[in-house]
Amino acid sequence: MFHEFTNKDHPASIPFHFTDIKPKVNLREIPISGPPHSQYSRAFKPEPHETAHRLPLKQVQFKPGREPRHQFRRIHCIARNNQVPPMCCQKYSAHATVYQPTDTLTGMSRPHLTPIHWNPDIPETKFASRIRSKPDGCQIALIGLPDDTGVSLNNGRPGAKDGPSAFRASLAAMGVANPADWSWPTIFDAGDVEVIPGDLHATHDRITEAVESLLELNLFPIAIGGGHDLTFPFVRAVANKFGPMNGVYFDPHLDVRETDGSGMPFRRLIETKAANALRIHGFDTMSNSVEHVEWFQAHGGRIDTTTLPSDPWPKVDTFVSLDLDVFDASYAPGVSAMNPAGATPADIARWVHSAGANPDVRCFDIMELSPPHDQSNRTARLAARMFLTFLQGFSERSS
Repeated sequence: MFHEFTNKDHPASIPFHFTDIKPKVNLREIPISGPPHSQYSRAFKPEPHETAHRLPLKQVQFKPGREPRHQFRRIHCIARNNQVPPMCCQKYSAHATVYQPTDTLTGMSRPHLTPIHWNPDIPETKFASRIRSKPDGCQIALIGLPDDTGVSLNNGRPGAKDGPSAFRASLAAMGVANPADWSWPTIFDAGDVEVIPGDLHATHDRITEAVESLLELNLFPIAIGGGHDLTFPFVRAVANKFGPMNGVYFDPHLDVRETDGSGMPFRRLIETKAANALRIHGFDTMSNSVEHVEWFQAHGGRIDTTTLPSDPWPKVDTFVSLDLDVFDASYAPGVSAMNPAGATPADIARWVHSAGANPDVRCFDIMELSPPHDQSNRTARLAARMFLTFLQGFSERSS
């Protein structure tokens, strides 16, 4: 079967031959959001149920002389050799990414990770143009944790599974490539963990295995989520390498519940001996029960209201976790549980910068970004800003 398609950006007809397509042709189906030819068309990550069965595509049918009608916002194009035909998505927005089911770029085994291609058209003046698709020579690995099963179990507002993609969208437009006073560390985007929606423990195991594979490359891991329960498997992987760590986290909630859900990560870290001491900043007395406070303090936890970012950190391996609901809702509406009396970005930024500069900090995560509840991408932009602030601090570490 043969048809020709025209594109206003490509006046010449573009021939497509679809004859008995077999798996060896290496076709991939890439979802595209937005109308054809639009500058806002973008590739997005399919839901797990959409990619669970990657069957060979035997035939593709289009009507001659016509483009597919788009009655819905989500359409599908067929890509060969990872190239998207111009007929549907010649132009990408600044945050467009193409997702592949397996890592064909490095030939390395990184379990449960779906690699990501950043849009090559991001201007070289932007920070995101420096993000690499291979780990060679990199210092930091960015990893997305697109799951909010724990949020649902905790009766929170769902949507944090879309946090990593919204974070990358905002990051693509933020930060200059060459700041005046420092040089960015080298960043490798390791992609998103292939989670199993609804199966909390299986997803946790996948996250731990994926992060361990990055640690084997001596990369510093930074995770973007996702429900805050994902801090548990993320830090567990790091503790498997460095041993039990101290934990510093920014959150109005202690998150030491007994039951599974996004409110339990720090209890699990203590119980599994991945953490041996915890310190919380941003604690809200109105959002924590006396039972949880007593458990936290009985297990060496400290509700910190006096330490300053400029004070010396303990000389011990440490993880740092930033729950975006520590920020006041006026700054961060796009979270699973809004905070009407939270911190300001300036206050938390000083801590994040200090954490980045501390060579004893072994990992960092930003959790609970929930795009469906965001307003004007304020929370996503704030998350991207905190990420860049951590990197600025990291650049000050002595080699």
